Amino acid sequence: MNAQEVTFGAKAGLNISSWAGDNTEDLDSRTSFHLGATAEISSNDVFSVQPELLFSSQGVKAEFSDSGLDTSFSLVINYIQILNH
Repeated sequence: MNAQEVTFGAKAGLNISSWAGDNTEDLDSRTSFHLGATAEISSNDVFSVQPELLFSSQGVKAEFSDSGLDTSFSLVINYIQILNH
């Protein structure tokens, strides 16, 4: 039986999210971030798993103008993601 080797790390990045579908042409992409922790667990030279725990902020934003009334909003959706690669 081989000993397992575990290494830990941090992960951060940029999110550019948008929605696609019917009646979404007025929605703009939203720029945000993700960050979290990762580990790599190696059981031998060939096989390893990489679990991650991430916080990811996503969503869309929009601006509307109707009869001289300007309106803007952002829809923010925050996720906690558990991933395994």
